[in-house]
Amino acid sequence: MPKAPKKPCYRCKRSLTQEKYCEKCKPKAKVQEKKRYSKDPKVKKWLNSARYKNERKQFLIENPYCCSEGCTKLSNILDHRIPHKGDYDLFWDKSNWDPKCKSCHDRKTASKDGGFGNPRR
Repeated sequence: MPKAPKKPCYRCKRSLTQEKYCEKCKPKAKVQEKKRYSKDPKVKKWLNSARYKNERKQFLIENPYCCSEGCTKLSNILDHRIPHKGDYDLFWDKSNWDPKCKSCHDRKTASKDGGFGNPRR
């Protein structure tokens, strides 16, 4: 069976490879992915808990529309107005919760956390 054609590396876009990253970019990409997706284990535990899943679902049912000004989309993400950064009380404080659609949440997070070329605040 013939091999699939080589594609440009996802990271540098110059080298052709049959994998996701070329040999030169592979170590850097692993470190970068690890940083991006690593979360505090206790926060992961809270996010995966039955309590959070039930309360999040109920909150989004009670607040079906995105709270961003001018947006009329349905909300599908529970956002924390003030980032909790591992603070248990702030994580569970419902007055700190906002219903957001994905595009508004991504825009807000990028502007606050430094994404899409924006500086961190």
